[in-house]
Amino acid sequence: MKDPVTYFFSDLNYQSRAAIFKKLLYLFVIAQCIYWLINYDLLFGENSVITSREFDIGFIKGLAFFLYHPQNSSLCLMAIIAALILSLLSLLKIKLYFIFDFILWLLVLNLHNRVYPTLTGGNYFLNQLLFFNCFISFVFPNKNTTWHQLKTCFHNFAILAIIIQVCFLYCASGLLKLNDSEWMSGEAFSLISGVNHYNTYTPVRFSENSNLPLIITFVVIFYQLLFPILIWFSSIKKIMILIGICMHLYIALVMGLLSFGLVMLIPYVFFWPSKKQEISNQ
Repeated sequence: MKDPVTYFFSDLNYQSRAAIFKKLLYLFVIAQCIYWLINYDLLFGENSVITSREFDIGFIKGLAFFLYHPQNSSLCLMAIIAALILSLLSLLKIKLYFIFDFILWLLVLNLHNRVYPTLTGGNYFLNQLLFFNCFISFVFPNKNTTWHQLKTCFHNFAILAIIIQVCFLYCASGLLKLNDSEWMSGEAFSLISGVNHYNTYTPVRFSENSNLPLIITFVVIFYQLLFPILIWFSSIKKIMILIGICMHLYIALVMGLLSFGLVMLIPYVFFWPSKKQEISNQ
C-alpha cells in the first residue's frame, strides 16, 4: 500500500490503461461527431426539431450555452468539425497538455446542451469523463520538477475521481431502482424492452406470467449495489467486469441505447486487473 504522497505526487498511476482510456474516449467523440454531421439538419439546422431560445444566465454559466441561441446554428457546424479535428489530433498524440482536452470538453458540453432533448445519462457521463480527461496524460517525462509533480498529482486525482464516479453511479442507480415500484415489480424492464423506438432489433415481449423481467431486474440491482464493493476483490474482479460488459452491450446493441451502453464501458479499463496483480494472485 502506497502512502498518499507517493501515490499522488511520485508515481504516474495507470499509465498504460490511461492511454487506452484516452484513445477510446477520442474514438467515441469522433463517432459522436460523425453522427451529428449525418443528422445535422435535424438536430442543429434552421429547421431543427429542437427548440432553442435566447436567454441571459450570466457569463460563467453562459460558457456552457454559447451554441444554444437559435442564430448560432452555423456555429454548431464549426464546433462539431473543431471537436472532430481535436479528437483526431489527440488520438495521434498531436496536442497541447490540458488545452486541447479542455476545449474539446467545452465544445462537447455546448453541443450536448444544444440537443438537450436527445440526451441520455450516457451523454452527461461523457461530459464528466471529458472533464477528468483534461488532467490525464498519455505519458509524462521523468522529470523531478514541481510542475511535473503537479501534473502527476492532477493525473492521479482525475483517475481516482473516475473510479469513484463509476462506483457512485452504480450504487445510486441501484438505490433508485430499489425505491421505484415499477422497477421492483419488473414492469420497468419489461416496458423498456418492448419500446419500438429504442430497440435495435425486434422488441422483446414478455408474457404476463413471465418472471424473467423480475429476475433480470434483481440481478441488475444487486450487481449495481455490490459493484463498488466486489470490484476490489481480485478473485472476482474479472467476473464483475465481464458481467458489466455484457449488461452494457445488451443496452447498446439490443435495447438500442447505443451511446449510453458504450460510453459506460470506457472507464472499465481502470478496473481491469494489471499483469502485476494477476501474477501476485497466482
